[in-house]
Amino acid sequence: MLRYMHADMRRFTRQKSRFIYILLILLFIVLMTFCAKNFKWGDSLFNTIFSFSLGAFPMLVGPTIFIALFSDDFRYKSTQQVIGHGLSRTKYVVSKFIECVLITVFYMLLIIGTYLIATKIFNVVYDQSELNNILSGALTNTLQTIGYIAMAMILVFAWQNITMGLWIYFALASGVVSTAITILLTMDMVPKFLSNLSKYLFTDMINAFVTALSEGHFNFIIIPAILGYIILPVIITCILFKNVELDF
Repeated sequence: MLRYMHADMRRFTRQKSRFIYILLILLFIVLMTFCAKNFKWGDSLFNTIFSFSLGAFPMLVGPTIFIALFSDDFRYKSTQQVIGHGLSRTKYVVSKFIECVLITVFYMLLIIGTYLIATKIFNVVYDQSELNNILSGALTNTLQTIGYIAMAMILVFAWQNITMGLWIYFALASGVVSTAITILLTMDMVPKFLSNLSKYLFTDMINAFVTALSEGHFNFIIIPAILGYIILPVIITCILFKNVELDF
């Protein structure tokens, strides 16, 4: 499995178009930092804008990760080749999930690192509270992106269709699914005990965990629930993928 992951990550690093896309995002951050200082936007306003902009990470960067992980495999049928050479289906799915985690964390670290370096170069000042907000936003959107990709993987592997999985990812990352569920649970016809379940939605639980963490509290109770949202889809994917007939 490690050998396959190493080869797959090497393939990922050779996809120049993806790195150009990320590079453009990083250059935009540098440009915004330059403008903030030279056009006197105000350091506090810029830090607030950057912290808010991290919320776009799942929509702007997540699809790039999603496509990088799955598009070539289904286009060139490399999934069948890898499994045909002895890698089990379960290990294949788990490998893709681990790669998702590594790439997502790597991209977020690039973005935060670029912000920290650019603010030093252009002498944009941030206080501890603003830095905490930015780091909280980074953690929140990293976890959300990983979770959304894990959930969308179910359709990708069950139906062998990356387009279907990508649409589900967009529905999750855009907030359409969570908003629809929240509205449904708060309708008058829904029993009161069910309406209280809205606080257990994936995004709400992540927000609650990160908020508590930023306040100096570590919520041990909520961690298994968040991990459940992320790990359970991977387990479901492994189970479903075992019964999928591959065209070799």
